[in-house]
Amino acid sequence: MRYLMALLTTLTMSSAALAEDCGMSLFRFPQTICGAEYHWEMVYIVSHTRPGERVMRPEFGVNWDDLCFGPITEEKLTAMEATIFAQIGPNTGIDVKSVDLKQVETDTGLPAFEITVVYYPNGRTQPTDELVVPYRCGN
Repeated sequence: MRYLMALLTTLTMSSAALAEDCGMSLFRFPQTICGAEYHWEMVYIVSHTRPGERVMRPEFGVNWDDLCFGPITEEKLTAMEATIFAQIGPNTGIDVKSVDLKQVETDTGLPAFEITVVYYPNGRTQPTDELVVPYRCGN
């Protein structure tokens, strides 16, 4: 009974609380992430999920089709930055200050981008941290 109560308590904790705890869980996962690595992974998940992939949350994710399969213009990059900014905050719990999207060169000829996110770690207002998440079209 004690094990069942501990299991239910662990399962009802939010993922953010588990990630900030950074301790061993009941299941003894081989690796627990926290801090900057946790934030990087959350941004990676949001930016690499297409809208409609999550059945219960069809609005979750970012649609890269316009940038991957059409001409890349400054207006499209700005619109994509706004989309990524709007998706990261409410879906990850990260307090985002700014998002910068830039195109990078690749050997494959397919478009590739770097998403630079400046954020306030753990609800602080100063200083800010920065992370860079790659996105490669066609992967």
